[in-house]
Amino acid sequence: AQNAVAPAPLTAAEWQADLKFLAAEMPKRHKNLFHRMKREDFQAAIKNLHERIPAMSEDEIVVGLMKIVAMVGDGHTYMLRRGSSYQTNNYYPVQFYWFKDGLFARRAAPEYAEIVGKRVVKIGNRRTEDALKSVGSLIAKDNEWGAREDAPVYLSIPLILSGLKIVDDKQKLALSVETDGKEKTVELKPSATAEEYRKPPATWATMAADAKNPVPLYQKNAGEYFWFEYLKDQKLVYVQQTAVQNSEKEPVADFYKRVMKFVETNDVEKLVVDQRFNRGGNNYLNRPVVIELIKSKLNERGRLFVITGRQTFSAAQNLVNEIEKYTNAIFVGEPTAANTK
Repeated sequence: AQNAVAPAPLTAAEWQADLKFLAAEMPKRHKNLFHRMKREDFQAAIKNLHERIPAMSEDEIVVGLMKIVAMVGDGHTYMLRRGSSYQTNNYYPVQFYWFKDGLFARRAAPEYAEIVGKRVVKIGNRRTEDALKSVGSLIAKDNEWGAREDAPVYLSIPLILSGLKIVDDKQKLALSVETDGKEKTVELKPSATAEEYRKPPATWATMAADAKNPVPLYQKNAGEYFWFEYLKDQKLVYVQQTAVQNSEKEPVADFYKRVMKFVETNDVEKLVVDQRFNRGGNNYLNRPVVIELIKSKLNERGRLFVITGRQTFSAAQNLVNEIEKYTNAIFVGEPTAANTK
């Protein structure tokens, strides 16, 4: 509400009380908190942060708490979730992507169009490699691919950059990009709302703005949980699933039945199931999907393919595990963001 009064900042003693509560509750609530970290390391980190809190800023304290939670090494145990608006309605209006050859600005507000498509060499007062390593210590992740997905997001959150002392002033981010072999620095202000960051307006500049080729198949139908398209010339059906959820239009089980009916009644020789953007959902919805794939006439080596990527996680990981176990699918793409055991 516009007339809402901002809560008073917590005192050092109140932050320390919160930390004490966190330290007591985490072992109780997690099935096995110390499956990837040592109890003594956890206790030492709690003690260290407790002692430093009186001299820390609020952002530094929040980041300190995030580091402790991330020590668990579990993508489902997090403090600041990817894309959350926790303590910040504003993001720096740029979306990064971590490619093989570095971090690039993939999208940005129109006033920063000049940085789009450029490799980022410095963020605030850190070289990009150091900045990625710093935010990596805050990310709840099963493996390095989870960090590759979420680290670029964290680099757009002022609270995090401030807490890590990557910036001195949250209202200004000096971003250096490589242009024609030279470095150019642009100053960004945190002007994007959380919603604008997650779903950038059409006015934002993109790397594909001047592309002459049509939009790639995998980028179509953004926001849909699942859809398919028939490529007649290739005798191929392409399926994309981005969540293990029923949509408002149809249950996921009915969708796969519809896909398989199409496969059975048309000239189809290959089926591609794209799970690279599927971050999970409801595990109980996976079984009918796997059954339909098992029953399919295309359940043969060289005819059934599954694409995975750095966003494939949680219930989606369980889905691809079952497809691997019970079908003859060939898997392509990046490793998944979840541990398979």
